Amino acid sequence: MATKEEVLEDFLKCFRISLNFILLYAKDHKSFLKAVADLRVKTVALFVYLHPIEINFSADALAIEGVVYSKMSLHRELAALFHQRKIQSLIIRRGITLEELVVLMDKLALAPRDIIKSGGLAEIISGIIKNPHFTVVDLDYSQLLRGEGEEVKDIWLFMLHGAVATEDLKKFREFAKSFEDMVQKCKVRDLLENNELNQDLHKFLDHLKKTDHEKFISSSRAILKFILKDKSVIMDDEKIKKLKAFVPELGIDDYSQVLWNEIVTDANFDVSSFQFFSKFLGEDEHQKVADNLSRNLSGQEGRKMPANVSRKVKELFSSSAGESSISEIYRRAISAVGVSTIADEGAVFDHKQVIVNYHYILLNLFSEEKNIRQLEFLVNKLSQEWDKIAQERDMEYLKCLGEVIQKKTPSLNIELFHRLSKNFYNFIEAFIWEESIPAGFEAFFETMDVSSFGVEVYFKKIFEEDKVNARILKAFFRFFPNKFPEFCERLKDKRSDIDFVVKVLESLKEVDPALGLPVMELIFAFSNDIVKVEILRSMAATGKYNREFVFEVLKGSGNFMKKEALAVFSQQQDHQRAMELLFLIPNPWGKKNAVLEENLLIVGELFPRAGSSFADG
Repeated sequence: MATKEEVLEDFLKCFRISLNFILLYAKDHKSFLKAVADLRVKTVALFVYLHPIEINFSADALAIEGVVYSKMSLHRELAALFHQRKIQSLIIRRGITLEELVVLMDKLALAPRDIIKSGGLAEIISGIIKNPHFTVVDLDYSQLLRGEGEEVKDIWLFMLHGAVATEDLKKFREFAKSFEDMVQKCKVRDLLENNELNQDLHKFLDHLKKTDHEKFISSSRAILKFILKDKSVIMDDEKIKKLKAFVPELGIDDYSQVLWNEIVTDANFDVSSFQFFSKFLGEDEHQKVADNLSRNLSGQEGRKMPANVSRKVKELFSSSAGESSISEIYRRAISAVGVSTIADEGAVFDHKQVIVNYHYILLNLFSEEKNIRQLEFLVNKLSQEWDKIAQERDMEYLKCLGEVIQKKTPSLNIELFHRLSKNFYNFIEAFIWEESIPAGFEAFFETMDVSSFGVEVYFKKIFEEDKVNARILKAFFRFFPNKFPEFCERLKDKRSDIDFVVKVLESLKEVDPALGLPVMELIFAFSNDIVKVEILRSMAATGKYNREFVFEVLKGSGNFMKKEALAVFSQQQDHQRAMELLFLIPNPWGKKNAVLEENLLIVGELFPRAGSSFADG
């Protein structure tokens, strides 16, 4: 008789197989139904030793009867799958039916994001089965809001939608508590493009306006603050109008307070932020806000203002700050405050523009100079100005500087020049890791042939910090072509992190197939069936594939993988060869009849006409 440990392992393996099948097939597919039937047999066998069957999940381990299971990939993969779907535990009781297991597996196959948006797996199940012989315990979503990233934003948006949809006063109050912090995790693009969020947010604010006016105003201020921080969207009048609709009740004092707080507390609030702010008000309103700002500057808070904030005020309202008529309103209003005579300095002496001109003069002199002593002098001056140059992020200037550095590199052997060159390339390459990049960066980056960071920095960022996108992978493959094997080994080590592997695969779709396909094929070799299917579907979607690789998959795989491989082919000659592989096989005494029938079924599902023609033949 099998031991308890053996029966438990059989149960977990069968559970994983059933999940594999539902992730690949519809819930009425015979292969999936057979796997679930086997799972029910294994479940009943485990009841002899354990009832109820209660499994708790962490990010990379299972816990059953207080014992932690994490050594086998089976345990880690199951744990990751449940944890990604924010499930704390699963409890299975005697009497569980095949139909109940089918529903459980079918809903576990939903994408984590869809589960979160629907309120969790327990909520989904409760709408399908009443009093099932299993219980799903979801993680507490309110506790998950303490995390970071897109996942937290999804949970928050779900909570917002739930509060609005049910008009539950308790949910409204709970949501309002976290609103001011959580709205900062959104993007302006979400407000402009996500219609559901747009409607939910308006309904939430309408509710606050009627029930808690003080919270309504503070929430509206928080929205304005978050809008001003996001510079990733190019604004036009239509977008501004749509964004202003979220804060229609804010008055002059509210705008004044938000502007003051951003100037004093946000180091990233700059001229472009102020230009954005200026679009929300008319000139008469700006005059009142400017008067309030003047009073703040002359008051106790203004007298305690650090020197760097004072300099920021000068820069924000200088004549180079864009909207000159608006800037002039603020310069006039604060001219008597005595913040280093802002009004006069803005109109007569534009310090920022002088610095920009100085940088271009240095660059022009450096570009044309031939005398080694003068070159050393100019390199020294450019090096001294590097921090300011980097802070400006003027891509046009940086492009010119890059051209001059490339021009001088072969002939100029000066240590300080090598250091300046390294700083420059480090700075440019660092943009790779940022979510939003300056206009013109992509074309400029294409001119770089060598990484200034080294491969270990890329490995750390990609595999430890999970920073992956097409831009990063393109850079890695261009800079470190000989590191393909190590890249794949590290990817293999993370194969249990399905979300990460899928993110890599999604990014590879935008990479040159000559580079991306070999990596996909290597990933295929060490991955589970879920990821293998994702790879084949990616190839099918892009139309880019290595035909010999796909033919090998077709020849050496089971039925469900054959179907995915067959769907990849887009060329008529490939379809013809595939049909030959599937049907022109030796069949003495009908020994291969079952195989031929399975192949016929696969072809019939994908290409109904082709399947019927083979059947007729």
